[in-house]
Amino acid sequence: MTHSDPKADLRGYLQAAREALVWKLDGLSEYDARRPMVPTGTNLLGLVKHVAGVEAGYLGETFGRPFPAPLPWLAEGAEPNADMWATAEESREQIVGLYRRVWVHSDATIDSLALDAVGTVAWWPRERRVVTLHQILVRMIAETYRHAGHADIVRELIDGTVGLGEGNDSMAPGDRAWWERYRSRLEHALGRPARSAVERPPGDGGPLARAAASLAAGASGHGRHDAAGAGGCPGGGWQAASPASPTSRAGEENRWRLKALTPRCFSTLSTAPEGVQSTTARRRSQ
Repeated sequence: MTHSDPKADLRGYLQAAREALVWKLDGLSEYDARRPMVPTGTNLLGLVKHVAGVEAGYLGETFGRPFPAPLPWLAEGAEPNADMWATAEESREQIVGLYRRVWVHSDATIDSLALDAVGTVAWWPRERRVVTLHQILVRMIAETYRHAGHADIVRELIDGTVGLGEGNDSMAPGDRAWWERYRSRLEHALGRPARSAVERPPGDGGPLARAAASLAAGASGHGRHDAAGAGGCPGGGWQAASPASPTSRAGEENRWRLKALTPRCFSTLSTAPEGVQSTTARRRSQ
């Protein structure tokens, strides 16, 4: 009969997710680690910062063990999405180091409590604030793997790197030519010729797809100055989402704030887009 230790199993899955997320930063320049790759500004270092804060709350404060270091981006009055990007003063080493210290703090919580130990998630609705360690471990595993999946796509857009970890890509075997044929087959299944994301004309796929394709095109072309725009960024370095898009305002404001950290793609923007203003609110995952 196979012995199972539920707590050890949950902790193992959580650690695997943590390591998969951090691995997505390996080998990248400071620019690419911070680079917003989609209209809503998702970037790799910001994902690590966000998950560090979320875990510090769930496996610290929830069980009466608040993380000892201040996390100002989660404080009352912090601006929206402050936990989703690293400022110029926050280095990659600081963010990753913080995340690893959170691991240690969280693991001490896990070691010291039984799975049925009760805690309180103060930022959840009152009727479901009371939780168990088991419930929070499942929640944190889901949270971390969700963002590790985001990071996987963002990293692929940057340089084509994919997979769960070094030496374990969890992908079908095949070289670049095989993947091109595979992608072509999927396009043909839709009833149209296969074209790469950067070859699709405007209007093909909607405003979010167009903006993502534009950013992907810049992955291999930033630094060039040509007719497409400064630094190889289409539209002169700025493309606002469509007003009809439900994410347009959030994406516009978030990308404006990130522009100072990605000067190659936003070098032509000297003033904030009209209507973009600073707002403050507490942001916590629920």
